[in-house]
Order: sequence, then C-alpha cells, then structure tokens
Amino acid sequence: MASTSSSTRLLLAALAASVSVSAQEDSIGCFVQGQCQESIFLDQDLADDAYQCLSFCQATEDCSYFTYFTDTTACVAFLDCNTFDQSCDNCVSGQVDCEALQCFVEGECQGSYLDTDLVEDAEDCLEWCTETPDCQWFTYDSDDDHCVLTTNCVEIAECDSCVTGQVECDDDDDQGSTTTTPATTGSTTPEEVDSSSSSSTSTTETTLGSTTTPEEDGGDDGSTSEYRSRLT
Repeated sequence: MASTSSSTRLLLAALAASVSVSAQEDSIGCFVQGQCQESIFLDQDLADDAYQCLSFCQATEDCSYFTYFTDTTACVAFLDCNTFDQSCDNCVSGQVDCEALQCFVEGECQGSYLDTDLVEDAEDCLEWCTETPDCQWFTYDSDDDHCVLTTNCVEIAECDSCVTGQVECDDDDDQGSTTTTPATTGSTTPEEVDSSSSSSTSTTETTLGSTTTPEEDGGDDGSTSEYRSRLT
C-alpha cells in the first residue's frame, strides 16, 4: 500500500508540473518582452523585426514559438517554450498563431527611421509608404498630422493618437485590423548553427553570441525618439 501511495503522489506531481508548463506556454501571448529557454530548438535566421520573425516561425515545420533578439536581429524558432524569461530587455517572443500583418493598429512603430512629412490622414501616410523605396512600416499621428516611415518595426509603442501599419496593408482595411500574411524572411543563417542541432534542447544564448549587430555593420540605428527632432 505504501508503494502504491508513493507512486500515486509521484504521478500527481508529474501531472501538476505538466499543467504548470502548459499554463506558462499559453500565457506567453504575442510580441511580448522575454525569451524562450530550456526549449527545443528548431532553426534560426536573421529577420528585420519581430513580425518577420513570426513569419519565419510560421514557415518552419513544427515551430510553435519564436524569440527575436533586437540587438542581433537573430530569430529563433522553437518546438515548445518550457521556460519563459521576461528579464531579457532585447528579446521579443510570441506564438505561431499570432497575427503577422498589422494594419492601422493603435500605437507608434519603434524602428529604423526612413523619412517623415505632414499628411492629411493615415491612408495618405500608407500611400506615401508604398511609394517610398525601402519603406516597410508607417505611423500616422493625428495630433500633429505627422507621417513617419521606417524600414522595420521592433515594437509598437503606446500612443493614443497614432495608428501604425505595414506597407502591405490596403487603405480599404478596417482600422485596427490584422491579417496573417507571412512576409519573406532573410536568407542568411548564422554560421554557428549546426544542422545537427535541430530538435535539441537549447537556451539559444550559445548559438547567438557571435551574431553581428546592426551597429557593428555601421547601419543607421535611427530611433523613433529622433523623428520629431529631424523635422524643420
């Protein structure tokens, strides 16, 4: 009887642990700060932003979670997300069923600055983005009618008077709509990723250490906070 009771307790403990992990995975959400750790690594690539990283996850077989590293532009696809570390300031993570295409959503895109000008409305801002080479994201601020164009969007910051969207949006889309339309991901894969490591447990830190940052490449790291100062 003692042995049976002990086995029952162990089984209940295992079930409780399983439920805890599942609850933690389900609570991750979309484009939230943090990284998946102690998880099964599937693949990695470079991406312009977290939204392109999502598209990479959606195109990767068995991918359920992704983590995007804003400082290295590395995107990692995972089978699961056993531990979610929210202390990583330069990490953005989400689930494969998140929406990839953001159209006229509330908030201000934080990305690499491209250009800014005055326009009449958000639709005009989108139109200007579609006509501007390298533009991938736009933000329209109704408070001052400024339209800001960026080449990527690391995150969408809170801004009650702003609407943000991607160049693929249609000006007939409903305000605040999202559509799952995978974007094209970069073709460069960091050399340190060994194909034999697929489906192996990894914390991702060792595979990302030597990835070149945009600053090391000499790229323009113009931030949203500088947009207004560039206006005359």
